[in-house]
Amino acid sequence: MTKKNEAIDAEIVEDGAIVLRPVSNIMFTDGVDLKALAKKYRKLPEIDLEAENLGDVYQEYLKGYRVTAKAFNLVEKMRKQVKDPVLQYGKKIDATAKELKAIIEPTRDRLLAGKKLIEDEEERKQQLVINAELDRQKRIDDFISNLNSLPMRAIGKSSSEIQALLNGIVSPTAVTCEERVTEAVAIWQNSQKALEGMLETAIKAENADKLQEEAEAKRVEYEAEAEAKRVAEREAFEKEKAEFEAEKRELAEAQAMKKAEEAEEEMLAKELGEVEQVVDNIEDVRTQVANDIRRHFMLGSIEAVIIAVMDNKIDNLRWSI
Repeated sequence: MTKKNEAIDAEIVEDGAIVLRPVSNIMFTDGVDLKALAKKYRKLPEIDLEAENLGDVYQEYLKGYRVTAKAFNLVEKMRKQVKDPVLQYGKKIDATAKELKAIIEPTRDRLLAGKKLIEDEEERKQQLVINAELDRQKRIDDFISNLNSLPMRAIGKSSSEIQALLNGIVSPTAVTCEERVTEAVAIWQNSQKALEGMLETAIKAENADKLQEEAEAKRVEYEAEAEAKRVAEREAFEKEKAEFEAEKRELAEAQAMKKAEEAEEEMLAKELGEVEQVVDNIEDVRTQVANDIRRHFMLGSIEAVIIAVMDNKIDNLRWSI
């Protein structure tokens, strides 16, 4: 059974294929020439809102809009009308295809998973081989790089450290370096020769340093001894100076003490002389008083003596109440 869609000039076969005619044969515009229509109304003048004929311009724009809108709507209506049966047929195609794919899809997925499993295993095995080869090459590279870096690592090292590097060198063999053994042997020989030269240089430098250190040690020892001697001499001088100062102080103290004693003796002698003078004076006064008293007594009675004393008529003897 077939259906005829005159709008697109197509025959749709029920549950079968759809036979479409060329799209150019579709009567979208019902005979209207859209290009001529568009060209016609593109020629309308630009709008000048200040123009006196603005009303006439508006009518032209309104008429043009209605004509072009009608043509536009006609095309849209025809698009939907023509496309609808095709869309319906497409939905039937999708549903049928979905049913058919559901039949085969599980088997396809199972086969795809098995295919991927085998491919992954093959890739894993290949990667193991690649990794093993990379590890082998890295092992040889590391061995040769270690040999090549020995002289650089020996820079600034002591002779004992360089000797340790020499002792630790492993000579390359066909087992350790395989196809690069010739290259490794050449690098090993060069590195060993360089290390031996560096060892000799280091030993000479260390010997020179040792001699310099010994000379420096002797210089330091000599300076220490000289300093110790200077310190001892200075201490002895200070000690003698202190003893001299002490003796000088003791002598000064003795002299001061002697002067003090002499001054004290002189003062005591002076005081003794003064005392003796006072005693002599007292003795003279006493003799004089006794003579005066004797004289007055001889001239009168005791009463006359007392009156003479009271009247202060006897020298060196005063009466006081």
